[in-house]
Amino acid sequence: VVAVPGDADGDCAFTSYDVRVISLAVAGAANAPTPCPHAADSTLDGAVDARDALNLLYVLANKRRFVTSAGAVGGSVPGGGSADALALAVTLADDAGQPEAGDRAEVLLEIAISHLGTFSPVAGAPEYAVGEARGASPAGHWLARAAGDGLGNFTA
Repeated sequence: VVAVPGDADGDCAFTSYDVRVISLAVAGAANAPTPCPHAADSTLDGAVDARDALNLLYVLANKRRFVTSAGAVGGSVPGGGSADALALAVTLADDAGQPEAGDRAEVLLEIAISHLGTFSPVAGAPEYAVGEARGASPAGHWLARAAGDGLGNFTA
């Protein structure tokens, strides 16, 4: 059985009722149904909370998409460069669980550098082989616009 993103009530469909299930559970309502954790954690932060319900409302309104996978791979620059290369990939799905074609989605990635658990603003401007620079976040982290392949995959 393939899980339907956002299907918090387990009926194999993503609807506004799934948002209600999460909202009632988070509020601690009496007799609230228990949401399916694999589908209810729409923000992928490891917890089911009000942010998940809000995120699902945005998905229902076609303002956001589901992140079905995300990853980062770092390594040496080919050819012996001194800087490390970083590859970021995100896969998105629409409210029906289908790959996001990319014609209505823009993926912005905030890239922060951590040393011993402390994040600090990054200096300089990165070079992108895929995607493009979009300046810096209010916290001083790099912002990158990921390039889509039309099949739900976005990379920078």
